[in-house]
Amino acid sequence: MSKKFWVMGTVSVIALPLCACTAGGELDESVGQAEGETILNNGVGVNGVGVNGVGVNGVGVNGVGVNGVGVNGVGVNGVGVNGTSLKGTATDGQSFDGDDFVNATLTAYLADGSTISLRVTDATQSATDPEIWLYTIRYKLGNSWNYLCGLDAQSTPIPAIAHAGRWDLSAGTSTGGDWISDPTMFTFACRGSTVAKCTELGYKPWKTTQECSGSTCQTHSLRAWHQACTRMLRADYCGDGQTHTMNGVPINVWDDRGIQAQDLVPSDWENDAEWGPDGAICVSDYRLTNTGDTASYAAMNCPSKISASFGCFSTNSTFFTSKGFSTPLAGRSLLRDQSDPTP
Repeated sequence: MSKKFWVMGTVSVIALPLCACTAGGELDESVGQAEGETILNNGVGVNGVGVNGVGVNGVGVNGVGVNGVGVNGVGVNGVGVNGTSLKGTATDGQSFDGDDFVNATLTAYLADGSTISLRVTDATQSATDPEIWLYTIRYKLGNSWNYLCGLDAQSTPIPAIAHAGRWDLSAGTSTGGDWISDPTMFTFACRGSTVAKCTELGYKPWKTTQECSGSTCQTHSLRAWHQACTRMLRADYCGDGQTHTMNGVPINVWDDRGIQAQDLVPSDWENDAEWGPDGAICVSDYRLTNTGDTASYAAMNCPSKISASFGCFSTNSTFFTSKGFSTPLAGRSLLRDQSDPTP
């Protein structure tokens, strides 16, 4: 499965204590897709520069309560995410799932302690991948309801994809950019954001992949590949939440699991890095070599990435089953990418 994503603008995903959402404004990004290619124009907002975080009227959204959700007057408690589909159980025992949440109302808590109301106005399965549910979310500001993810270039509301857990929004910290397992929270990642892109690329965090070496097999969660993908798209080399890319830099993405294949690219494209859940495993060449800032940042904050770069993209890499089967996923090469040196 391959997809091509065209990114416009800057994207950022926001984490909420129950729901992380992406908003409009500087977070807007319009997305198109076509089959048969793995090259994509990445942005800087996890989702681009920011990891997770929606701002409403200048105040960060800080969470949505799991209980007290109403659907057409029926209370639904313990709302969670099954794959990308919202699910919950009403006080009378009735189950809600998928598009049952159309017209659902939720309360989002802002960082300053105030609240805003959210409403699901549409829920559909993706035409290209029915496993992925797309939710259109609006928030109330004054007497008007605005689209949480903004509008695309055709003035069509940008939908969000629900993901379990949340992401650490900090940058330059030991936990920056990390996915956090939290049963009381979920993330709404606007389509076109890093988190949503990685899911639509096929790195579905709720699914598994089997890997065999001879007669010995093991099952891996694709959560590790999804997390590695968010690092890669944002050029988060140190795995500390700090991005080192900009909007519109084309990259070629592939893995050894048969999810994304390496495409042919122009001869002047450069091998970038090999990626794991905690950032780059090794670096062949930094994505934006003309700035010089990335190399200095890595030398100061993650020198081990540089020292491990000898042999990057070689046949001895843990990217391959023959070399990486016994290596824990946290320290293994899961993805590779190439980039255009003159975007």
